[in-house]
Amino acid sequence: MEFNNTPDTSDDMVMLSTPAYGSDIPASQPIMDVAVRAVGAPPPNMTVTLDNPDGHLGFGEVAPSPAPTPQPASPLPTQPVTQPFALPTDHSWLHLPAVGLTASLDLADASVRVTGNIAGRAGGVVLDQLGATVFWLTNPSITVTAVGSYQLANNGAFYPVDANGQKTYTTTYSAQATISVLGMNPAAPQIQGLRVGIVQNLAGGSTETAGYTNPQLLQWLQNVQPGTKTSGPFFSTQTRTQRSLPLAKPHGT
Repeated sequence: MEFNNTPDTSDDMVMLSTPAYGSDIPASQPIMDVAVRAVGAPPPNMTVTLDNPDGHLGFGEVAPSPAPTPQPASPLPTQPVTQPFALPTDHSWLHLPAVGLTASLDLADASVRVTGNIAGRAGGVVLDQLGATVFWLTNPSITVTAVGSYQLANNGAFYPVDANGQKTYTTTYSAQATISVLGMNPAAPQIQGLRVGIVQNLAGGSTETAGYTNPQLLQWLQNVQPGTKTSGPFFSTQTRTQRSLPLAKPHGT
């Protein structure tokens, strides 16, 4: 047995599946290809099943394929144990998709077990067992860095400017997260291309630009002495309201 179409065990991993959140965030179900083949001369009437005794993995409800499993266009229904199937007598591989249902706590703690069964005999024999890892991202955070400050312009609007008085952004944002299981291979293709981004959702309504508008007329009484000072506000303010989706928590963690 081998995972992800290679005997190299350093990429024996799959990212945790997550459900959809509204229409903005689609469901995600990365797959791990599980390949099995017969070695030696097994009995001609033997069938095998794949299962995951620890509950971290599920298997796609599809028939075994002689070709590696591609990433499906939409999530597959899963099963805890595959249907029995016969291995090719020419020792060629058969492939099935596995998906992550719950996150691993340790490296290679999600086992795939191959059990052989012979018709007419009670019970089965474990032929092989190999561990994989279901990983996720923990400790997510967003770092906000101040870049500029607001300054009142001649047209009455406020703009962010830097220390040299040039228009700029008020802040920059960067997102970080940690792979949930220590000791994983950072060069594995499932990890190497990962990027952490920031999703900003607006659930209906409209977004207005905040600013100061509608200056209020100030008139002095006739008996007020020159040099007298007063305090504002002399402008009515317009605020901006933005609504976001609730925090998305991955299934199984």
